[in-house]
Amino acid sequence: MALKSRYTLEQIEAMDLISFFRESTFDDIYHSVKILRVARYARESTKHEDQQKALENQIERLDDMIYRNMNYTMQDGHRYT
Repeated sequence: MALKSRYTLEQIEAMDLISFFRESTFDDIYHSVKILRVARYARESTKHEDQQKALENQIERLDDMIYRNMNYTMQDGHRYT
């Protein structure tokens, strides 16, 4: 249930950060911030050659999704493989 359906705007603005996150849904958080700092995590389950190509595709798709979304920002140090 959305935060706005349970609280008034004044109550939401008066919440401390911990209370806000505790009571919020993902959508509440997503729509309350202008920029989300994100990290990319990609992994392979085995060392087989087929998995290497799958890992490359996974990294490419994740990076593309992050760069296409104007609300996401990712620093170089936040790429985990």
